[in-house]
Amino acid sequence: MTTHTCTTGLSADIDIGQRKSGGSYEDSCQNTINIRKVDNRPTAGYKRYTHTLTGGNSVAGIYYNKEKQNGIDLSGGEYKKNVTIYYLDYDATNALPLIVGLERTYSDNYYYYKKTDYLTSDRWKDEYGVNKESELSSKLTSITSQLKLKQLVVLNTSQTQGSYFANGENNAPPANLTTQIQVTESSTEHQIYKKYKHTPSPGISVMRLLYTKDANNNNIPFESPVYRTSCSEAYVYYWNGATRSSNPLLLELKSNPSSTYYTVHKTGRTDNKWRLESSIETSNIKDKLDEQNCTRNNAHIMDISKASKSGYTCPCCKSKQIGLSIHGEKYFYYYHNIYGGFFSRLKNGGTEQTGIKFPKGTTRVYVYHYPKGSEGIPLLIHFLNKWYQRESLESSSWNDVKVDPPTSPFKKDKILKLLEAKLPAVAVNVWEGNDLKTGGQHSEYDDPSGSKQIKVTRDDVESEEEGTGYTSFTHCVQGKPNFIVKEVKYGSSSLQGIDPSSILKTVTAYYSGRSEFKLDNLLMIELVKRNGPNNYAYYSRKNGGSTWRVDREQANKLGNSELTQKLKNLKEELDKPSSPSGLQGLNGAGGPQAPDRGEKNIFQKALNFIESHPAEIGGVGGTIGTGILGFGTWKLWPKIMSCLITKTL
Repeated sequence: MTTHTCTTGLSADIDIGQRKSGGSYEDSCQNTINIRKVDNRPTAGYKRYTHTLTGGNSVAGIYYNKEKQNGIDLSGGEYKKNVTIYYLDYDATNALPLIVGLERTYSDNYYYYKKTDYLTSDRWKDEYGVNKESELSSKLTSITSQLKLKQLVVLNTSQTQGSYFANGENNAPPANLTTQIQVTESSTEHQIYKKYKHTPSPGISVMRLLYTKDANNNNIPFESPVYRTSCSEAYVYYWNGATRSSNPLLLELKSNPSSTYYTVHKTGRTDNKWRLESSIETSNIKDKLDEQNCTRNNAHIMDISKASKSGYTCPCCKSKQIGLSIHGEKYFYYYHNIYGGFFSRLKNGGTEQTGIKFPKGTTRVYVYHYPKGSEGIPLLIHFLNKWYQRESLESSSWNDVKVDPPTSPFKKDKILKLLEAKLPAVAVNVWEGNDLKTGGQHSEYDDPSGSKQIKVTRDDVESEEEGTGYTSFTHCVQGKPNFIVKEVKYGSSSLQGIDPSSILKTVTAYYSGRSEFKLDNLLMIELVKRNGPNNYAYYSRKNGGSTWRVDREQANKLGNSELTQKLKNLKEELDKPSSPSGLQGLNGAGGPQAPDRGEKNIFQKALNFIESHPAEIGGVGGTIGTGILGFGTWKLWPKIMSCLITKTL
């Protein structure tokens, strides 16, 4: 592309795309050219720009927006006076030059040029037989007829209903009195953006755009002219949070069956132009709208899944920094803040969240995750004086808290109550359900640590070995698909070693036998987690001890044959005979069972006898009697009983 043909102080380049109504401009060689605009020349509906050379310069070249114009003969002599250009009066951006005139140096006559074809060519040709402005009116009529003048339109992007004329105004331009554009709201895109449809009025089926006009009466040209291609419809996209239609995000020009898309780009400190976006398709149009919303409206997206101590960038524009800090004890809350912009909406990772509408200017938001830790889920959101809670753990919809919301972001008890309403924290008692007689039966019991009811269902696990049976009891919170456990216990005793941090669907206890579901017969605990690569965790006791450990974690539930084999192995391990070096505590396999009530009575009688006959018992009283009840695990029980019975009974 030739950028200039000028020479400083000798010859100047004329820019016929200049829009100044007066004053001057300089070419690439710092030559000064004066410019003046006159309306209604050569007739109503048109305008004339006169470019006057200074300093004795002649015309070196004629350009339009830095593009050299071909076909205009400058070789016949030195043109040192004026160059005139004619446009439609409503072509405010001078998108379409109609006629170029070169004034002869030694006379008042002009050489006039018009394009060979205004819709397909950039080449100019000499208009013979015309050398005065007064003779141009008929030529302009012929040119605009070739151009199909009625199709030449200025698109008013701020219009959201009704109609407007070809100049984008409520009053028709003199050169085109009949063309009108109808505007209707087409749809709401993705519940976030509004889309307005512009169509030509009856009488013309297509339109050719010169430029667009916005709500502030700013004229935005196209980076490359689009008037050569007709379109049947134009769609203008806006963010639905905008107070008025002043910042169009996207322009779609539809020529059946295809569409082309344009976005506004800055070309200077104040100038904007529409640029073709060839990468936009129906499948990714929302991503482009999101990006434009960040750029044009400073309306950014907040990601509620973020759970770190450091900030992050807006997931849309990838440039705006969002501050993030973490706080809390029983739950975590994250404080999101932004400067030089505001939050327009929410995402949870890549998923759009609905039900929350930020007032324009929202810059600070609290997001509450529960439970605390890596499995925490955002369940509660607070900003300004509003509180919103998630419909469910899996939902992307949010509802406002209408009944007794917290009065500040730091009201711990009320906040925890709201969090547990969505994700209850309960104590599961695997002893419950022992009164259920057959598989399939269920009952409920109250969570001792709260107000929730826990449902327990019995299932008889069939085994291929005759005479062998196992029973399971599955616990879940009534009416809730998920919960977290404060503890898993049997009766009043907590089962140590079972991790309570996961979000669960069910807890299942497996026993040997069909009745007598004592702690001794408890073989295995199954936790079904909400998600993760290994949703099923199985706990057992080594040698039947009192501490539970993870036996296996896997993606799928144990099949029946694998399950019964596992239960059989655990039962055999519990049934192993005890050894002196491997005695266990209460109910531990490999050791004796805890004494029953009759044995305890004998034990107490023996102890009373020891205390009242120390001389007769000798060393037994000092060695055994003083601490014998402290053996909570009943170690050495057979030896103790043998000794006591021999000495006292």
